[in-house]
Amino acid sequence: MTVSLIYRWRRDLRAAANGFAQVLVAPAGDGVAVPAVPAIEIEFVGSACVRIPASVSPALAAAVVEVLARR
Repeated sequence: MTVSLIYRWRRDLRAAANGFAQVLVAPAGDGVAVPAVPAIEIEFVGSACVRIPASVSPALAAAVVEVLARR
């Protein structure tokens, strides 16, 4: 991941939605507890994985999935 990706995602999300969802970035299997809230977890080809809580708007969830799918 590069810094430019973060800025690109921020720009894309601003265009698609009015805010950001909480994000937890952690290596797989590091023992970090994931909050017990209803969510969808999507694993993309490669090493990308995203967990989208039910409280996130459908538009924001779609924008995040679209950006990660293009990687």
